[in-house]
Amino acid sequence: MANILITAGPVHAPLDDNKIISNRVRGIWAWNLARRLHLGGHQITMLLPDYMRTHDPLDQDTKDFRRLYHRGFKSYRKHCQELAPQMDAAILAAAVVNWIPSEPVKGKMTTKGYKAGDQIQIPFTLAPRVLAEMRPANPLMNLVGCKLCSGVSYRDMIDAAYELLLNSRCNLVVANDLKDLHCKYLVYPDRTVVSYLDRWDDFNIAITQVLTDEYFSTEVGSIHPVEVSEEKLHWAKYLFDKIANRYRKRFLTFKAGEHQHTFGAIAVNIRPGLWLCSPRHKMPDFTSADAVVTRVDVANLEVNTLAGKATLNAPHMLAMGEGHNATAVLHLHEQVPDWDTLPYAPPGTKRDRIQYGEEGCHSYINIKGHGFVACLDEDCAVWKNC
Repeated sequence: MANILITAGPVHAPLDDNKIISNRVRGIWAWNLARRLHLGGHQITMLLPDYMRTHDPLDQDTKDFRRLYHRGFKSYRKHCQELAPQMDAAILAAAVVNWIPSEPVKGKMTTKGYKAGDQIQIPFTLAPRVLAEMRPANPLMNLVGCKLCSGVSYRDMIDAAYELLLNSRCNLVVANDLKDLHCKYLVYPDRTVVSYLDRWDDFNIAITQVLTDEYFSTEVGSIHPVEVSEEKLHWAKYLFDKIANRYRKRFLTFKAGEHQHTFGAIAVNIRPGLWLCSPRHKMPDFTSADAVVTRVDVANLEVNTLAGKATLNAPHMLAMGEGHNATAVLHLHEQVPDWDTLPYAPPGTKRDRIQYGEEGCHSYINIKGHGFVACLDEDCAVWKNC
């Protein structure tokens, strides 16, 4: 069972020894998730504001459920930094104040010499993002962040959540808007968005899956050059470029802040068990020169490469291709009418490999909210027209 950190409630900053700057939030859904995870056998550490000591909605701590309390931003940040290396997963659902007073007043802010209607200027400093400090502290943890917006368009909300995900290297970001707190959106690294309107059981299940997902790791250089026939590699590169040129206009490129990524992937069979795959990060004009020689070691949850990192979709694409002795496999971020659709699972996870690559081993399938994966023939055509 996993050791999971959950933060909830507001995280304030002081104006003086008595007054604070804070957010209006209660953390109810984070509490409900904590209960669910605890009942599922996971070890839970909750980090809460100190005022919640007096009206905690759960009973006393147990060995598998402990609560820690912070006294504002500095205390919260310190706790998170200290706890991160101990955790298998974390969901930072606390509403952290982002603008904090630069120089809090010692004692109480005076009103002496002022009259009603007078104004004062208080300098604020943008606080460091605690979420972005979690991954460097523990590169292996499954990390979930949250993004609350107010009065923005759907597109702007998803863009903001996705930029947060990239900058903080999260496995998932929960996004919503103050105008409708009943609807929450889960934003994934491949920019898939799944919405939940008052579907709290489904919402909690989806987050639980992400917090407990097992991921394939990449072992760069674990394929030796002597394993790769130059003649067969040359043919695979020719076919890779043929597929890329045929479908290039259907690959999608997104920008978020300083980040840019082209979504969609190709895998071409070199020989049994060895494939030429799209790289992890690619530009719109990627070619076979950028491609990665890849195989998947399912038993050890590893993606082996000759050099560089392959697309996160490699585990399930290779399973599908090998299951049907396909020449190549194509993944695009669009859905095809009348094809069967499977539930979403994040690329690169054990769940993703099993769901799309091993159970029944479809030769073509839609992935809900994400796109499709399909085997190709030697003419680069999908076995089932799309």
